[in-house]
Amino acid sequence: MYDSSLGVARRRLQATYDYDVASGYRVTTFVKETYMIDDMGIFRTTVGVAHFTNVREQRTLTDVMVETGSEYTWIARHVLEDLKVQPERIEAFETADGRVLKRQVGFARVFAGDRSAITVVAFAESGDMVLLGAIALESLNLRIDLGRKELVPAGPLPVAVAA
Repeated sequence: MYDSSLGVARRRLQATYDYDVASGYRVTTFVKETYMIDDMGIFRTTVGVAHFTNVREQRTLTDVMVETGSEYTWIARHVLEDLKVQPERIEAFETADGRVLKRQVGFARVFAGDRSAITVVAFAESGDMVLLGAIALESLNLRIDLGRKELVPAGPLPVAVAA
């Protein structure tokens, strides 16, 4: 698909849904869901989100900004509440213009780049951006590939070994 208002080709999400008979869980597979959205280099992707103990109830969010400058992943409050994600505490966040916002945070399972991980999520209020943050990317062991314009495995993780 080509969207002339954005000036770039966009890839459509191809998703397949199966059930794992042994566990009874729904398994979702995403194919090539990440794309660059504008000339400023902002990446957007499709992200799945679920309660960390109940992956059968999963929501798919499209056009989620990948923001390595934000530590936490921000998901709309109503989505997290529908999934029964519980707030754990309140955190303060500083915006680029210096304002301080206070938001509840909790834990959810996120799905992106054919992987899933449990990560901290902020309960985004009306007017807040929905985004995939740095902690989720690190937990998923994914990075942005600028040449391919998609999320790719980040490679082997560093480890300390005994001498």
